[in-house]
Amino acid sequence: MALSELLKHVKSLHLAKFRQKYNQFVIEGHKSINELIKSNWAIEEILATPEQYALFKHHPKCKEITEAQYKPLSQFATPPGVIAIAKKQEPGPLQNQEPLSLVLDSIADPGNLGTLIRTAAWFGIKQIIASPTCADFYNHKTLTSTMGSFTQVNYHSMPLLPFLNNKNTYGALLHGMPLDKTPVKTPAYIVVGSESHGISAALQPILSHAITIPGSGMAESLNAAIAGGIIMHHFSCKI
Repeated sequence: MALSELLKHVKSLHLAKFRQKYNQFVIEGHKSINELIKSNWAIEEILATPEQYALFKHHPKCKEITEAQYKPLSQFATPPGVIAIAKKQEPGPLQNQEPLSLVLDSIADPGNLGTLIRTAAWFGIKQIIASPTCADFYNHKTLTSTMGSFTQVNYHSMPLLPFLNNKNTYGALLHGMPLDKTPVKTPAYIVVGSESHGISAALQPILSHAITIPGSGMAESLNAAIAGGIIMHHFSCKI
């Protein structure tokens, strides 16, 4: 592909419909691309400005481009100087005996979704099941917020009601058993709901355990990513 066509192709992948059409996505930044290189995800191209090219020229797919060529490709206010095209990857099979799995119900904000993925990876949670109403896994803000941790988790998007039925689930609600008094039995599925509405009404009746994070302040609720992080930390210490 000629360079001019390649640059147009990169820009097209900013849109979900072209990511779906070509089964590819783009990711920017030194840290994220280094994590991508270390993983088993297939890299199609790396485009870098001269300063960043010096750091990535060892990679056989890396090409040097000018600052002027790079700037229109970037989705950052301050372009980091390196962008990669990679193939989307099909998730591995679901594992019913994973000690901890994270379940996400309608997490609409890509930044929250990416932070939850990054936090799960930090605590060694390898399996994430997300409703189709969650933000796009391959959205620029989602991937950026993971800081490359998206390569370390097995992410499935599917309807949650049939999947969670008869599983050992712990749902984060405003009213439930205090987290510090909650016994943990594995395999466990931690369910975190949407930023605005929490866990959907359809899922609440099938939850095995309703749990809450006690607070002493006047805030109405916690940010979904913060709440998920606190619960993941508690559970990871108990298993």
